[in-house]
Amino acid sequence: MHRAYARKLPKVPEAAVWVTEQDRGQTLPRNLEQASDFLRRWKSLSDLIAFDTWIQNAERSASNLLRRRNGDMVSIDHGHLAGSVRWTADLLQPDADPRHPFLGLWGNQIPESINQGIMEAAGRHSKSYQQAEAELKKWAVTLLDDSGDTIAILQFLKKRADDSQDRMKRILRLLI
Repeated sequence: MHRAYARKLPKVPEAAVWVTEQDRGQTLPRNLEQASDFLRRWKSLSDLIAFDTWIQNAERSASNLLRRRNGDMVSIDHGHLAGSVRWTADLLQPDADPRHPFLGLWGNQIPESINQGIMEAAGRHSKSYQQAEAELKKWAVTLLDDSGDTIAILQFLKKRADDSQDRMKRILRLLI
């Protein structure tokens, strides 16, 4: 664990840490075009697109997905949440509508099943935030130096969760 964070964590048997592990699975090709076939077939792609858009993950790429032997994938590297690895409260943009890079997998014709999956996932974000709010607050208070930053990131995540379906409608250019 990085020393700057280790000193902030409580001295208890359980603690959140950044971990790296060698995985026996394979990484996807870094080139999005080469990875496209894997991504298009992945059953949880709609969930990932909705989640990344909710937390405003600014660095999603095929290189931060790992492919398991069973064909499933694991997303890694969520360090650029809130639009940047070095966000500050005054830079948070809860109303931003960034277009997820994986939406380009189909050109301008995103399949209806993908749109529906994204909208269904986005519809669960508000409840997911409510269920995780206490835990998020605990870790924000523990890991962030400034109480203003803690309040700002929690408000950012809540607003984006509450507005998730409307945001995805705009991004996907859906009428309903």
